[in-house]
Amino acid sequence: MTQVIRIHQTGGPEVLRFEDLAVGDPGPGEIRVRVEAIGLNRAEAMYRAGLYMGTPKLPSLMASRPRASSRRW
Repeated sequence: MTQVIRIHQTGGPEVLRFEDLAVGDPGPGEIRVRVEAIGLNRAEAMYRAGLYMGTPKLPSLMASRPRASSRRW
């Protein structure tokens, strides 16, 4: 299982939810990436609130700029 930050409705920080997400094994030519940290910027906060580039399609994942590492696990 992978943990994600997901929103199911627009609003403030209280709508952020940590959830488990099942991911399959990497396919040919793919790798699994371990995200070590994420940052949420102002545009993502506005997106979460429904104020940036339209209303988000819900549910929606947050954090577009992860710090990650890759290796074989």
